[in-house]
Amino acid sequence: MVRALAAIIKTRIVIIIITLTVVAACRTSQEFYICGLARSIVIDPELDLYSFDGFIAKESNKPFAAISLDTQRVYSPNYKFYFEYQTFKDPAKRKVILYSTDRKPISTLKHLPKGATLLWLDNCVILNGGSAPITEKTVIDLRTGRVKTYSTNGWFIFLGQTHNIAFFASSSESCKVAGRTIKNRHSIISIDENGVNLVVDNVSIGNSYPDSVYFYEFFNSKFAIRSLKLQNKSDDDKPLKTEFISENKVVLAPDSITFFTAYEDSYFANGCTYIKVNGGEIYRVTEDSFEKVFDFREAKINGWIKDFKIEGEYLIFKTQNSRIEFAFMDPPKDSIITVNGLIARQRNYGYNTIGVVNLKTKECVYPAIK
Repeated sequence: MVRALAAIIKTRIVIIIITLTVVAACRTSQEFYICGLARSIVIDPELDLYSFDGFIAKESNKPFAAISLDTQRVYSPNYKFYFEYQTFKDPAKRKVILYSTDRKPISTLKHLPKGATLLWLDNCVILNGGSAPITEKTVIDLRTGRVKTYSTNGWFIFLGQTHNIAFFASSSESCKVAGRTIKNRHSIISIDENGVNLVVDNVSIGNSYPDSVYFYEFFNSKFAIRSLKLQNKSDDDKPLKTEFISENKVVLAPDSITFFTAYEDSYFANGCTYIKVNGGEIYRVTEDSFEKVFDFREAKINGWIKDFKIEGEYLIFKTQNSRIEFAFMDPPKDSIITVNGLIARQRNYGYNTIGVVNLKTKECVYPAIK
């Protein structure tokens, strides 16, 4: 009896160690993820769209029937570059290498900060800090590999980008970046391979809202999302009103938006910004137009739309089904095979699915993940 119990405990410990190893291998540019690798690991899959090397076949312009997951890599949106994690038993030797897709090394980093986001511009990639108020923004020149690091004190929130510049807002008064103090909350700075510049010095608004400020999501020279928020409230609190502004004219004023996060709710590709509104409507924004291109509700696609990207005439999306929880032991008997071919628990644990929609025909397919 004692020997049998010891054998069971030993088996459980081995399972936990293997699972923790898989968890450690599933690091991405944003956070640590639980994932299902192929079909042999029974863990509810949490997948990053940027850990795949492509969704659309160039020759046929059709979605791949199966897509390749590599949790050690984070690809740029155009697949011309990728970060690859180099892991060793000695933590001091672990590093991240930036490559071009012809396997030419461009730059080497000791790590990517936990919670960091990657912003890809034509000439550089920006590592947008981490979760601490005293952090940094790192800019890597894609042509030379040169690394510039700008220390910050206070949060600078990502607001949007063009092909060659990224915009951020100061979350409080007297935030500092690159040795410069930004006095007013919600002032806008820009960052590119050449440095940091002040774009808009925001000030409090008088008139009927003396204790409020305008908060902008700044996407190009003619388009912005403008939220009126109370000066002493958190940026996550519901704004007094939200307006989509094109050429200084209100083109959309939805009442149900609680807050908007540029990194999660927008995507930039080929000179256009695509914006997710109210969780399921996708709009295309240029300097000359603002138009709805897809509505998940009309397509009857269920689940919480967590992430999306655009490739040509296709919309690639990731949905969250149910809630996320951890479990290190054997799966319950009600586990299922997801539409992507990975194993997930049907009742108690959340999982992701990845789909590809043709924006012209509205046809949706779910590629297998290998």
